[in-house]
Formats: sequence, C-alpha cells, structure tokens
Amino acid sequence: MIKKKKELAHKARKEMRKQTKDMYDRNINILDKYEDFDFNKWQPENITFERKNQTNSIVKVTGLELKVMPHHVFSFVKDDVKQIGAIWFVAKLKGFRNDEVGMFTDALFSYLKRYHAKDYKPSSEYCLAVDVSNGIAITQRQLEAGEINRMLESTVAELKRIIQ
Repeated sequence: MIKKKKELAHKARKEMRKQTKDMYDRNINILDKYEDFDFNKWQPENITFERKNQTNSIVKVTGLELKVMPHHVFSFVKDDVKQIGAIWFVAKLKGFRNDEVGMFTDALFSYLKRYHAKDYKPSSEYCLAVDVSNGIAITQRQLEAGEINRMLESTVAELKRIIQ
C-alpha cells in the first residue's frame, strides 16, 4: 500500500490539472483510511483466491446486461461444503448510501451464481460490496434478511424505461 501511495503522490505532483490532482489526493486519503485495516473480517479463514472471469463478467438483471468487476473472488470450505465468496470495492466522490452499495452486492451475487455455482455454493455471508469512501460494507446476507432495501431490479427497470 505504501508503494501505491508513493506512486499516486508522484503522479499528483507532476499533474497540472487541479481536478486530476484532487483525484489523486482523494485516492491517497482512501488508502490512508485502510492502511491498518484488518481485511480478514470480510473473508473466512483458509481461503483460496480464484480466477476472476476477466473476459466475460456480464450478468443480466431484468434483461439488461451489467458488467460486474469483483476485486477478489475466493473459495473456502464451511461445514464440508465448498463455497465461493467475493469482494467488490466501489467508490463515489461523497460515498454511496447503504441501499446503493447493496445494488453492487446484489449484482456480485448474481455473478457468483452465474460463473461459479456449478463448482461452489455462493456464500451470502462472504459476498459483499464495500464503499471505500465511507467504509460501508453490505453483504448478500443483509439483503436477504431485509436489513438493507433491495433496489437493483427496480433501478434497472427504471433505467430500461428511460433508455427505451
């Protein structure tokens, strides 16, 4: 992480446009927030990192194709069941609301079901999106329990209505 911060600081110093300098500074601030963070809370023990489907990461939601780009996909065994989980780090200038982060989680779970369900059981507990701007992490389990308002399908339906 230190290497990445130095790289961003170097780019920021060389950059002439204020908007781009600000972007680099925000990225450095995000890295600072997570410098001493324990990422293990978002994944079980004894994981194996799996290949991400780089060439085809499209899932269909109510007929609209969405590109899902998880940062980490990992497998593990729990109660003698081979499971798959994933983390998707997302960012927006002033951060997302919980239900907005939940949309990324919902799409990520669809990705796990589509591309990994033949070999693994997708894990609701370890399928999550994390808003790096404000530290909000939403799991599929929270969506399934109704703790977070699910809005992916309704948002996609509204988007389709607008673009058609």
